[in-house]
Amino acid sequence: MSDLAPLGERVRPRNLDEIVVGRHLIDPPDGPLYTIATSNLPISVIIKGPPGCGKTTLARQLTRMVNCDVEYFTGSTLSVGDVKRLVENLQSDKRSLFQSRKILIVDEIHRLSKVQQDSILEPIETGKIELIGTTTESPHHSLSRALVSRFDIFEVAPPNPSEMRLILSRTAKRIGTALDPQLLDLIADRVGSDIRQGLRLLSYVEAHKGDNRDQNIKNLIDQLTTNSSFIDDDKHYDLASKLIKAMRASDENNAMRALVEALSLGEDPKFIARRLVIFASEDISLADNSALTLATSALTSCESVGMPEARIILGHVVLAFSRSPKSRESYDLYNELSK
Repeated sequence: MSDLAPLGERVRPRNLDEIVVGRHLIDPPDGPLYTIATSNLPISVIIKGPPGCGKTTLARQLTRMVNCDVEYFTGSTLSVGDVKRLVENLQSDKRSLFQSRKILIVDEIHRLSKVQQDSILEPIETGKIELIGTTTESPHHSLSRALVSRFDIFEVAPPNPSEMRLILSRTAKRIGTALDPQLLDLIADRVGSDIRQGLRLLSYVEAHKGDNRDQNIKNLIDQLTTNSSFIDDDKHYDLASKLIKAMRASDENNAMRALVEALSLGEDPKFIARRLVIFASEDISLADNSALTLATSALTSCESVGMPEARIILGHVVLAFSRSPKSRESYDLYNELSK
């Protein structure tokens, strides 16, 4: 592999022993991915988790366990033509003496359009193609119900601090870099649970491995991470709660501050938009029946335009909902009658 390849690619785990995150999924004999790999049945798997948690590494390890050929795509590049070509090639292979098993790995599978999703329904259903998808999104929100029903879905938790330090220290030894414990702690603290970001920072340490000036490297990491923020699970839910409570209290300034902070920390705008859809019916409801239409339009718009423009759409709705009259009549009545 080229020395110019990112460090994360050069040191990606090559066997089960090197995997740190998600081992419970793939360890024999009870790991569900291990069971799937040894079942000799067509594989249709989606691995969900936050960015940089090792989803693709687990996908690749699964393909190694079944000893197959692999083709890689992203959700935005897997075309209908690709699906037809793969099916035709596999059918041709089955008629030859040299047939080999082939599995597709589709990163960011949530980016598949409806046409792309429809194109793989029948080949997956009939076992003509095998596919492992990775995603940072909930498949139940981003993919059609028909497609989701054809997959086994597994979630990978982000690495905890000790796992992140283990990954960094192992990588440092592998690339022959003496890593000062304080420097390891600094990198781990700065990147939170994003392995990819941790290895990116470690690559700068690798570039300076002949330089003993640790303070210079620390200063470099400070500069590289000054404008990089990460949102952990606690902050994720705390800010969502803060936003909802502020809108509920018609406190538009604090509602907007919560939105700004969440987006600046890297929160998914679609998560916020979904919370606004719920708020429209739970807290505004009959006081303004147009609120639900506004919220669902915002969700669709955020999915279409993405960041940074999605901030404009979300700001519009947050301010509108903060100023809107509130009613929990429908929510409260449903809860009362469901007891």
